Amino acid sequence: MSDSLGNLPSSWPDPDKTDADPADKLYSLGNWTAAEPDTNDFCQVPSFSNQAIQKLGTVDGVKGDPNAMPDPIDEVDCVPGVDVKYDWSNVQIYVTAASQGTQFSADLKYTQTTHGAPNAMSPWTCDATPDASQVSYKVRGLWPQVSCAMEVPDPTAMDPDHTKFVANDEMCCPDANPDPAAGRPVGSGINPDFPTKCDPDTLQCMLDAPMDAKLPVLGGSKLPICQKLAALNK
Repeated sequence: MSDSLGNLPSSWPDPDKTDADPADKLYSLGNWTAAEPDTNDFCQVPSFSNQAIQKLGTVDGVKGDPNAMPDPIDEVDCVPGVDVKYDWSNVQIYVTAASQGTQFSADLKYTQTTHGAPNAMSPWTCDATPDASQVSYKVRGLWPQVSCAMEVPDPTAMDPDHTKFVANDEMCCPDANPDPAAGRPVGSGINPDFPTKCDPDTLQCMLDAPMDAKLPVLGGSKLPICQKLAALNK
């Protein structure tokens, strides 16, 4: 249910050190409280019988040897093992004919245990001391996930062709831009009833409402660019 946990196994540097336990899943599983939405149009999963967890093993590094023949051996730091777990609860998914499960809220407890760190004197080996951390979140999300990153020039003295990514609110607009030069022949795919904006940190489209606003967040876009495109596409 998240990119960070879901992408871990495929990005781990040693496939043989990924989680081999068939009981450890990339998803959490729970039961609906009812087959139909409640009087507030929410489907609810208050608790889960299985939670998403992955355990990745330590990957040993390589001790460098600049005198190795015929080619020098570059030093490679070890990669500490890590256990990641998502404990979901109080999931509420807004479900109507116009919004079929595309807004949700939940509580999430994120637990990560890192098994050591590269040794200060010999970074190709990892210390064994685990380091555990835990943080709780109030989660609010929408579907689909839409990137609003726009690549722009960012020349430097060393790299005149350097670029960077910045937030572009227009990418979150449900309507396309009819100007061919804009490069947006289709809209975001997000429900036009949802007010959205580009988050400058994650460069993903998010609901445009205070963090403590209760779902559903409706009313259409508040962004002038989205309102302009909606008028042009009528």
